[in-house]
Amino acid sequence: MNFMMNPKTVLTVIAVLNALHGILWIFFLPLPEMGEEAVLIGTTYGKIVGCLNLVIFSILFFSRELEPASIKRILVGTGVGFLFLNALTINHGIIKAEELGELATPLPVIIVWALITIWMLSAGLRKEQ
Repeated sequence: MNFMMNPKTVLTVIAVLNALHGILWIFFLPLPEMGEEAVLIGTTYGKIVGCLNLVIFSILFFSRELEPASIKRILVGTGVGFLFLNALTINHGIIKAEELGELATPLPVIIVWALITIWMLSAGLRKEQ
């Protein structure tokens, strides 16, 4: 089986990316100039999102030792969940970009999320040869 399409490899990479994403949300959330209350709300939500990313990391990382068929089901389920994230990033980065200004999702982020989702789903749905 191709190393890049190996379900365990995909699961590990996605888990680590979620951990990095969570750490970035918790510790390095950029906020535009806002009032003190808005910054407090933004940082609180950033920490919540970051912690949820770390929960996803934990689930995916500790699922690596399952049977390949189970790992594939986890990849498909996670990939379906990431489709919702893709819809949100497209909405915030393209549809509402003008309205959101600096808070709009950058196009490279949209592309990266889409590629990760495609990779997960294709590895999870791929038939054994």
